[in-house]
Amino acid sequence: MRFLLLYSPRWLFLYPAFVLIIVGVLISGLLIVKPLNFGGVIFDVHTLLYTASFVIIGFQFLMFYGLTKIFAVENGLLPKSDRYHKLFKFFNLEKGLIVGFLTLVIGIYLSIHGLLAWKATSFSDLKPAETLRIIVPAVFTIMLGLQIILFSFFFSILGLKRNVK
Repeated sequence: MRFLLLYSPRWLFLYPAFVLIIVGVLISGLLIVKPLNFGGVIFDVHTLLYTASFVIIGFQFLMFYGLTKIFAVENGLLPKSDRYHKLFKFFNLEKGLIVGFLTLVIGIYLSIHGLLAWKATSFSDLKPAETLRIIVPAVFTIMLGLQIILFSFFFSILGLKRNVK
C-alpha cells in the first residue's frame, strides 16, 4: 500500500480530488441559490452540506497528493521534474497564507451576516433552509481557510530540504 501511495499519487489522490472538488463546487453553487428539483426529488440544504463536504474532502485529497509528491521527490523516490520546480515557484508560504486568510475572512464575514440575520429576528426561530444557505458556506470557508493556512506551513517545511541544496 505504501508503494502505491508514493509511486501513484496522481491516480490515488489527484484525480479523485478534482472530481470531488468540481462536483462539490458546481452543485453547492446551485444549491446556495435555490433548491433543485429532479423528478419530484428535492435537493436542498441537506444536500448542500454534503456537497460542501465533497469540496473539503477533495481539497484534503489534493493536499495529500502534493505532500506525498514532495516527500517522494525529496527522498529520491521519484525524479524531480520541471513541473515540480514550477510548483514551488507558483505556490509558496506567503501566497498560501494570503489565500487562506482571505478565505477565512470570507467565512467570518458570512458568519457575522448569519448572526445579524438571526439578530433581526430578535434571536427567535429561524427558517433553516434560508439560514443554512448562509451558515454552510460560512463554516465551509472557515474550515477551508484554516486548512489552506496549515497546508501552506507544512508545504513550506517539506520544501526546506529542496531549498537548502
